[in-house]
Amino acid sequence: MKRFSLIALILGSALSMAELWTNHKGLTFSAHSWQIVQDSPKLTTIKSKGGVSFASVSDGMTITADQLDFDAIPNPNKPKTYLLSHAVATKDVKIVKTVTSPQGRQTTEVTGPKADYLTGSRETVVKILGPTTIRNLDQGQQQSMIATGSSGIAYLEPGVQVSSGNGLRRATLEGPVRVVFHQAATKKESASDITATSSQMQLENVGQERRITLIGSVHVMGPNGSETTGVSRALMVHDPDKGWHLDLLGDK
Repeated sequence: MKRFSLIALILGSALSMAELWTNHKGLTFSAHSWQIVQDSPKLTTIKSKGGVSFASVSDGMTITADQLDFDAIPNPNKPKTYLLSHAVATKDVKIVKTVTSPQGRQTTEVTGPKADYLTGSRETVVKILGPTTIRNLDQGQQQSMIATGSSGIAYLEPGVQVSSGNGLRRATLEGPVRVVFHQAATKKESASDITATSSQMQLENVGQERRITLIGSVHVMGPNGSETTGVSRALMVHDPDKGWHLDLLGDK
């Protein structure tokens, strides 16, 4: 296994030492093999294979996969340096994002067979091609979620510090979708579990409120054995003060 800092990556490529620059701090990378391809004066592709691990402390993010290809583009604000922003990960892909807010730590894990990863100043986009699992743990609200689907896309917070809310901003999963929530007992809420299935799920976290829209063949098993089935569309909303409530938006 070869380990090196991207800052010092040269390997006989057209990039000289310290020219490969990134806005990530605490950046580490390891792989069994890699190759640097100078596609054009404005694009350098770094291809790596075998036990690939890419981690950024400043972004609270790690990517592991069997293969990882990512692009280096010229940094317009710093001559002779490069920005790393886009990656394609293949086979046994796991992307983990951790953020901290005044309410606590939130960790989001996205897994699947292939992922397109694009990071920016406003948000990070992870598109999974193939069976997708999204796990989200909110230590502040003592709440966890596991959602699975046939494919999906997740939008994550940039950086590691957020003023409020969750590292997972929003997500869409195509069906068949299965979502399992667990709420631990807190001062405001009793422990509860919710399981839902549908043809599609749209999730949005705004502040400390979580909104989940379930579309097509909705079936929800709620706390205390409550059950809703045969609904075409439903909205599940959770906030720390009111807990969960379910609004039926479509006909049975």
